[in-house]
Amino acid sequence: MTTSPLGQFRKRFKKGDVLLREGEQDSQIFLPEEGILDIFIQGRKVNSVDAAASSDFIGEVGAILGVQRTATVVAATDCVLICLPKIELEAVMKNAPSLGVKLVRSLCRKLHNSSSALAEFQSM
Repeated sequence: MTTSPLGQFRKRFKKGDVLLREGEQDSQIFLPEEGILDIFIQGRKVNSVDAAASSDFIGEVGAILGVQRTATVVAATDCVLICLPKIELEAVMKNAPSLGVKLVRSLCRKLHNSSSALAEFQSM
């Protein structure tokens, strides 16, 4: 049996735990495996991420660019996530290349959604 290269980064969070806080800066990148996360901007819930329905990363832009978090993320249910420090990203991707593909897809989806929202806003 092969051990997953991501196993050491797997963490459990309880309902109500805060993973990220808007305005703070840190270097964690999260990949939800189980559970639902709520996303808040300026105290207002703007989205939910269900690990069963999405393979999107959370916090990757802030971690990779070293900028402040743009949202607060709270566990809406008990959750299991891969919590990957930015410093480990390259090494982990060498051992789990599929993670790199997921990261690129996640970033592309977010870029596409942002571009679409901007185009819709500009057409108003």
